[in-house]
Amino acid sequence: MATQAKIEQDHFRPSANFPSSVWCCSFALICDVGDHHESDVFNKFKDNDGGFKKAITNDVKSLLGLYEASFLCVHGEDILDEALAFTKQYLETLAEQHGKTKIHQYISFYEKEESRNETLLKFAKLDYNRIQLLYRQELAILSRWSRDLNVTHKYPYTRDRIMEAYVWALGSICEPQFGASRLMIAKYVQVETVLNDTYDAYGTLDELYRFTAAFERCNVDGIDD
Repeated sequence: MATQAKIEQDHFRPSANFPSSVWCCSFALICDVGDHHESDVFNKFKDNDGGFKKAITNDVKSLLGLYEASFLCVHGEDILDEALAFTKQYLETLAEQHGKTKIHQYISFYEKEESRNETLLKFAKLDYNRIQLLYRQELAILSRWSRDLNVTHKYPYTRDRIMEAYVWALGSICEPQFGASRLMIAKYVQVETVLNDTYDAYGTLDELYRFTAAFERCNVDGIDD
């Protein structure tokens, strides 16, 4: 009897029946930026040496327009990267003079102040929107990665929580320049979720003993290498 019970225990497979993700890949993939042309529009802002005209720095409206246009930047379009770097340094100098951090954090309050600086307010809103676009683009990258990983098909017992993983990473590191870290954290959390659910919601005791042994061998081999 004891032997039979041990066999049944080793081969018992739990079933957690996790609810499916409320998000779908299409939700995040809509964040992709479509194809567009640079149709030489931005070259009019450049001088004969290939740099942006210094005179633009005296025209705040042109600076804001060029900064907003840089939102369309995708990989490989150097002129928009240059436009972002060029305009942002001057706009941030203006913002620093008026307390950028306070204005960015309290845009809705600042725009109600009678003494508000309309140019600075517009820059704050544009910068906020640009950061949101960055986050959406990162989410699109993760969505494609998760779709290629095909978790729901290969491991139907596990939770597909890439959206939640990204929000968790974003809550830990929100600074725009640390996008690579956010992507790495979100991917790690999703992979860890698969492993966790394999242990808690799918694997039999016998399978988990074998899986753990194989995993430990991989770690040892990695260290030796």
